[in-house]
Amino acid sequence: MTDRSGDFPIVDASGCIRPGRREDLDDVVRIHTRELVSRLTDLGPRIVKRFYANVLERGIGRLSVGLDEGRVAGFVFSAERVDVLFKNALLAGPADAVRFVFDSRKRALPAFLATSLRWKTEKSALDVPELVYLAVDRDRRQTGLGGRLIGAAEKYFQDLGAEFYELSVIEKNPAVVFYRKRGFTVTQRLILGSTAVLRMRRRF
Repeated sequence: MTDRSGDFPIVDASGCIRPGRREDLDDVVRIHTRELVSRLTDLGPRIVKRFYANVLERGIGRLSVGLDEGRVAGFVFSAERVDVLFKNALLAGPADAVRFVFDSRKRALPAFLATSLRWKTEKSALDVPELVYLAVDRDRRQTGLGGRLIGAAEKYFQDLGAEFYELSVIEKNPAVVFYRKRGFTVTQRLILGSTAVLRMRRRF
């Protein structure tokens, strides 16, 4: 994964989607921690910020942000390979590991590690292009911004030559309806702890 988020131009004709930058991190973390239920969120805002800072610095995947009246109102993060994503972003060496343990909310660590190990046993989640995170400020929903952010992610996947990509979503999340309308189909249903998670795929 050598693509760097800052190396590609605005990808939306409206001009409201652009590459994520370091100066966007506070807004991205704010939206992520407020709008997304995920194991990464559970680890706390310091880890969430480090995750996005490292993906930008290390060229892991692509972060795009959506603007509304000049401010960041949503984002999408996509990766070429999800199976090594968190290792490369948060646990790439001893220094990373120490900072990860020190900065994480300790009560969330066991669940995060257990989920990571579980994903390694699921063939559908290995070595595939992934729309990892998509979030829009709740007061900016129903404006079309989410759809345009998905369009930015799809451009990234098409640039990679991918024929499809996948995402994971909690089964009870209303976003499942949104994804179905965009042509996603369910490929797998997983139980992670007490939560039902759907693996969904969209082909180009």
